[in-house]
Amino acid sequence: MVLRERSDLEDDLSSDGGDQSRNTPSNGFRGRSRDIDRSQQNAEDLARYLLERATLYWDLFITVTNNLMDRFRVKEIATAIYDGLRKYPLLALSIAAVIFILSLPFMIFVFFTLATAIMTFTGFVLIEGTLITVASMLLIGVLIGVGCLLGTIGLVFLVGYFGISKAYDWLDRWGDQGIRSFGTRHAREER
Repeated sequence: MVLRERSDLEDDLSSDGGDQSRNTPSNGFRGRSRDIDRSQQNAEDLARYLLERATLYWDLFITVTNNLMDRFRVKEIATAIYDGLRKYPLLALSIAAVIFILSLPFMIFVFFTLATAIMTFTGFVLIEGTLITVASMLLIGVLIGVGCLLGTIGLVFLVGYFGISKAYDWLDRWGDQGIRSFGTRHAREER
């Protein structure tokens, strides 16, 4: 993309008069300043071109994003989810707690990674190995703890479900036969 109307060769030929003036001692400085002006103009043209292309691609990205959001009705879905979570605040709190718990190990690991990078750039190489070891141990510990917690909660729910189901079956069977026999036994004892 060229914004100038004349080429560099035309500028050289019209201002210098060809190769004749290059032999003069005063022309050396003018030639260098012209080269600097030309390179500066080329840099400005390149910057302008890159800015125009970046603006074009950014506008295209925004347009495509808006089209996708309209096509898939993202705004309506987000509004429905928001309204649903406003109706059930306990569910919203539970979802927030689950997201926080699941993202906690990764946040800890990112923190230790950033701390490691800072230590590396400042020269604490020995601390870096220790920090990576501690971070890995913490990550594994938190993941194992969360896994055990979720496993325990799952087992409690399973045992509770099967226990209540079995007790309901026993009470159902005992209710049909046991109450009649209990009632007749109790009536006999009273007589």
